[in-house]
Amino acid sequence: MFVLLYLYTEKIENMSFFIKIKEVVKNIESGHLVDAIKSLRLLATQFPSSSYADSLDRLDLSYRYMLKYATEGVDDPQRGDIYKKICAELKQIAEDMAEAMHER
Repeated sequence: MFVLLYLYTEKIENMSFFIKIKEVVKNIESGHLVDAIKSLRLLATQFPSSSYADSLDRLDLSYRYMLKYATEGVDDPQRGDIYKKICAELKQIAEDMAEAMHER
């Protein structure tokens, strides 16, 4: 009985994880990158030996600098490309986390 309860609980936790990943992707696609990064940071705690935290720190810093320069009126012809790259990397991290969780 305990084993079945444990497996059921684990399955629910995994489902919750995948729902959160789906929400992250939705946030990225709707331009809510700060929310996406915060959520990915929380999810990354489930993978302590991974490099997710370092990658998220780097992307967070890049995004914050991009926003800072934009609000200061700095003309950056690369801004759109940088934004797309940050979004793509965040989606890749979300996908990698989902695959890692699925393999557990």
